[in-house]
Amino acid sequence: MERVGRPDGIDVERLFRELPGGGRIPDSAGTVLRGEAGGPAEEAWIRFHLLVEGDIVKDARFEARGCPHTLATAAWLASGLPGRRCGEALGSGPQGWARALGVPVSKLGRLLIIEDALRACLRSPVTAGASRDAADPSEFGPGPDGAEYSDGADQQDSHGNLSH
Repeated sequence: MERVGRPDGIDVERLFRELPGGGRIPDSAGTVLRGEAGGPAEEAWIRFHLLVEGDIVKDARFEARGCPHTLATAAWLASGLPGRRCGEALGSGPQGWARALGVPVSKLGRLLIIEDALRACLRSPVTAGASRDAADPSEFGPGPDGAEYSDGADQQDSHGNLSH
């Protein structure tokens, strides 16, 4: 069983349990950029919502389906985006995110999906109230390893440790 946590102060288990930044930003909030990537075949799906004013991210939210590492990384990124310029949104990229959060190399593909979703978000039309059709995350079922890829709540053992 792999424990997910960092000695440097980033509480990855808390990120997974609480999912800060999880949710949507309504079109009525202002200029909202949206982008998504992944799907059932990739065992991860993510959609970012960025409320922007000019080139500055004012709020960031996400919707996601995937393993605990995917959800924790999306939460960590969404929490750190407000106040940043759009051009700085990718930060250190998937390899840097993996180092910062202790994500195993075997999960790097999931972080690449997160990067794709964020890039798609930054390329979306900059218009107030813009909305794009999106994939239906309910299409997810068990992955090839038999694990459910949903909100991740069933990915904890009886002691609250994250696995997968």
